Amino acid sequence: MAQLLNTHQRGSHVYNCGSSKFVPLVRDNASHWHDNNVHFENFSPAEHACNSAFTAIVSQAGTEVEFSVSAKQSLLDAIRAQGLRLDSAREIGTCGRCKVTYSGDVDHRDSVLSARERQTYMTPCVSRAKSGVLKLELA
Repeated sequence: MAQLLNTHQRGSHVYNCGSSKFVPLVRDNASHWHDNNVHFENFSPAEHACNSAFTAIVSQAGTEVEFSVSAKQSLLDAIRAQGLRLDSAREIGTCGRCKVTYSGDVDHRDSVLSARERQTYMTPCVSRAKSGVLKLELA
């Protein structure tokens, strides 16, 4: 894979879908490619065993809401339980439809955002705070 993806011509794209082992293999070996030229889709979400409760502070339309997210609850479900609206699709971290801007320490559990996108965005359907407080800005 490394040899195949080592060099590329301008305008080339990589389209990759597959297993939870194949997708990261291609992602890692195409890390030097521009994010806009590498495309991924997984057949299934990544597995994560350990969840911890955390606090979320969500801003939407000038209103700020602070609430707890339990270890058994997704951040997206907790957001909706507060009466806030956030569009989503698959809710397994493979589409990116629910991505939001954030500040805090995020445990990125999606398989769709690039390393560059993860500096600004997170997917609340599967991703969580590693610890402490996570702040989100909903459109």
